[in-house]
Amino acid sequence: MVMIGQPEIVWPSEETVRLANHLNVLIAHGKADEIIDISIARRSREQYKKFGFSVSLFEFEGGHVISAEALKEVEKWIKEQE
Repeated sequence: MVMIGQPEIVWPSEETVRLANHLNVLIAHGKADEIIDISIARRSREQYKKFGFSVSLFEFEGGHVISAEALKEVEKWIKEQE
């Protein structure tokens, strides 16, 4: 599959999203991701905030992978939610 450009963020209706905005969200994204640009993660964070979510964005060095650093951050974030 060849992707040209960046995918568009498609959100459900505002009403549907607002029903879930009590949830906390963590986005972890590699700064050097060659498949999905970091700008998509940043735009997603802003969209979540717009809808009232508590959202954290963890940017890590690396590409389209789940790094050990990102996993540690996810674990830390989960523990903070308890």
